[in-house]
Amino acid sequence: MSAYAQHRSKTVPGPGETPDVIECRNAASGEPLGEVPVASPEDVHAAVERARAAQREWARSTFRQRRRVLRHMLQHILDHADELCAAVVEDSGKTWENALLGEVMPVCNKIQWVMRHGEKHLKPEKVPSGLLKHKKGVIEYHPLGVVACIVPWNYPFQNIFGSLVAPLMAGNAVVIKASEAVAWSTRRFQRVFEEALEAEGFPKDTVQILNGFGETGAALVRSRVQKILFIGSVGNGRRIIEGSAEHLTPVVMELGGKDPMIVCDDAHLGQAVHSALSGCFINLGQNCIASERLIVHERIHDRFVDTVVRYAAELRQGVPERPGTLDVGAMTTPQQVAIVDELVRDALASGARALV
Repeated sequence: MSAYAQHRSKTVPGPGETPDVIECRNAASGEPLGEVPVASPEDVHAAVERARAAQREWARSTFRQRRRVLRHMLQHILDHADELCAAVVEDSGKTWENALLGEVMPVCNKIQWVMRHGEKHLKPEKVPSGLLKHKKGVIEYHPLGVVACIVPWNYPFQNIFGSLVAPLMAGNAVVIKASEAVAWSTRRFQRVFEEALEAEGFPKDTVQILNGFGETGAALVRSRVQKILFIGSVGNGRRIIEGSAEHLTPVVMELGGKDPMIVCDDAHLGQAVHSALSGCFINLGQNCIASERLIVHERIHDRFVDTVVRYAAELRQGVPERPGTLDVGAMTTPQQVAIVDELVRDALASGARALV
């Protein structure tokens, strides 16, 4: 924390095109939700300038005041958990259970932790001065200014709130570029911190969400913010680095990878099967810690596969209209569906068998 001290729901632009709005649809049913304005580069610049002005006031806040703002946020989330889960479900296609347990509750835990421990990690710290006995050593943490967060679509609520809590506690303003794939829910999320900030007398521009495509994110990267947090693919991470180099802006990144699950011959079969199913099917595998490949020892391979097939065949999939009705929902974007479809077709052409 002291480091801070599409899919069915939109129109994807073609080469050279930048639409003015994102057309949003329910990820699972395809039903229209509405339109969200796209932030132009000029809009991005204006938002960063508003954040810069708001941050000057926020930087003078006490830790007690910052905790009060976070407490307002936490209470709002708890009071409106069902409503927030509904926004996540219709925008991303995931189940209600994953929205609650995978997004809303982890955010609440993070806010609680930062409220309890943030000041301890940010207050001035005395350190030895070594042989310079006539000196005193103190480490002080000062807010950086405006922190930009560029986040993906797989966890619409958690990616936004999990990214902003620590920079906010450290006295920074935060401007977030949300994924165009889940733009509809961002307006509901914006209310959470706007109400919290205004309740304690601070400008609502201290935290802002911007929606748009690549041009919006590129403008934010080059907007002379003081730090950039990026969560996403390696390819887009390279683009972020290229843009950040223009002003030597420090960057923190969480990038994608390939995650194999290895099952040895002495593994507990039941536990291994359920771990594999969780790794593959939670949020339909749209997860940074998904089990993208399973490598199973030949001695237990057949028993493992038979058990996985039996359980996988029982999974309920569809439109997650209410809690408790489905095990898996829908993939979030047509692009992801196309990627998986291509992988499956390639595997079958190379000799794989489709068992479920």
